[in-house]
This record gives sequence, C-alpha cells and structure tokens, in this order.
Amino acid sequence: MKRLLFLFLPLIITLSCDTIENSENNNSEMPQRAEVAKKTKPKSKEGLIVTYHSGTKVKRTEINYQRGKKNGLAKVYYENGNVRQAIDYVNDFKHGMAKEYYKDGTIYRKAFYDNNVVQRRNYYYKDGTLKSDVPYYKGKETFGLKEYSKSGKLLKVYPKILIKENDDTALYDKYVLELTLSQKRKGVKFFIAQDDKKPVRTSSTDDDNLYFLPMIKGRGVLEIPIPKGNYAMKKFTFYVEYVTYSGRKRLDKIDYNFHVTNY
Repeated sequence: MKRLLFLFLPLIITLSCDTIENSENNNSEMPQRAEVAKKTKPKSKEGLIVTYHSGTKVKRTEINYQRGKKNGLAKVYYENGNVRQAIDYVNDFKHGMAKEYYKDGTIYRKAFYDNNVVQRRNYYYKDGTLKSDVPYYKGKETFGLKEYSKSGKLLKVYPKILIKENDDTALYDKYVLELTLSQKRKGVKFFIAQDDKKPVRTSSTDDDNLYFLPMIKGRGVLEIPIPKGNYAMKKFTFYVEYVTYSGRKRLDKIDYNFHVTNY
C-alpha cells in the first residue's frame, strides 16, 4: 500500500503544478477561489412529532424525539382514533412497557423490555382477562409458559412426550427412538443438548449446542449405533417445542434412561 502511495504521489504533485500553470497562462490577476460545496447535515428531529392518517385529521403516530432519537412514550393510532400501540423508548430502544390494543380499545398484549430486549409478554382476551404469560430469555421464548381459560383458571393439561423403542441391533447394529406427542400440535420440534452440562433455556436454532432430531412422518427420530458385543448406557433429556391452541410457543422436556446391549 505504501508503495502504491509513493507511485501516485508524483502524479498528484505533477497534476497540481499543471493546474497552477494553466491558471497563470489565463492571465488572471485574481486568485482562483475553489468553491467547496458544504454538506449540510439534516436537522435532527426534536420534540413531539405528530402524523395523520391520509386525508384526515385523525392522528396516525405521536412520537417524542430528543436529538433525533425516540425518547418517552410513542403512540400509534387506528383510523377510528383509538390507540393501537403505546411504547416506551429510551434513546431509540424499547425500554419498559409496550402495549398493543384491539381496535375497540381493549388491551391485546403487554410486553416488557430491557434495553430493546423483550423479557416477558402478556396476552389478553377481549374482555381484558389474562390469556397467557410468556417468559423470555435473551429475547427468545423460554420454559414457564402459563395459559389461562376465559374464566381465569390456569391451564395445566398439556401433551406429553412419548418415546417408542425400535430394536434394530440384530440387522443394523442400531437402536432407534421415535418421539411423538400424546396430542397433535403444530410446529413440533424435538431436540437434545449435545453437551449435557450446558443449560438449555430456549429452542434457538442459533444455539450450536442443540441437535434437532429429524422429523419423519411427524415423529422425531434418534438413531443410536451399537456395534456387536457392545452396550450403550446414557441418560437423555429430550426437549420439545410446539404451538399451543392459543398460538403460543411452548417448551417441555422429559428425562429418559437408555441402556441397551447388542449381543
């Protein structure tokens, strides 16, 4: 890079001299002033800024700015004038409570943020009764989902993890475990931790420690190779993710002791 700079430096100096000479040959007695275009920074937003739904006097958004960043309570409105969202901001980050409403003005969801990372979400029925309480870990759904009936009772009955054993040691020197749920649900994924010592708190596919079992005809399949004359003994913790009837993601787990000998 330095060599290239030294190569270009004489060229830059030569071009500069030519420019000056050409200027002098024009018999101009006044020095040529270089016009430098000044780049003007756009003015940062400041104070309360209100926008309106097209062709109406109904507010669309109402946002407070400090030095170009959202600070304080920001609101979004439906066309009927009711609040759709109300979110607390600190320096452009969601921090504190964020509320969303049904079109008739009743609460739909509350979310709690810490430095733009969601910690918990609460969902509500249209009459204002709590529908579900969803905990998060580092912005991802974690264990501990609570759901409630319209009468306010905590729901306690959920599908169980079922494990079917298939002994294929005689022909293929392997043992196959098939995992299903006792009740049909959408979005089913089974997984295990590759390192049991590391805690599992979410079902994030970004977690390299998680191994997701291949799904074959709605079943999670784990093949365990066991050569002739050997045995396998291990305590597995199987995890599952699925979507509940209310549309929330739920995580569950089961411990399973595996001990098989291939004679």
